[in-house]
Amino acid sequence: MSAPELDTPLGQERLAQCVFHLSINGERRSMCEVNALGLREVYYAQLSRRGSGKPDDARLQASPA
Repeated sequence: MSAPELDTPLGQERLAQCVFHLSINGERRSMCEVNALGLREVYYAQLSRRGSGKPDDARLQASPA
């Protein structure tokens, strides 16, 4: 789905039925949201920082709009 599709009734219905979620900034997000809203890069950056032992920076802690 695209970002505009997420805001439609059908998009919301599909999100409600989604079973694949990731934790991003401490919030469960469906994979459709991750892909459509560009959150994949945030997720990968968090994984990279955790793997390097460096703390997440403030940009990654901000909730996406």
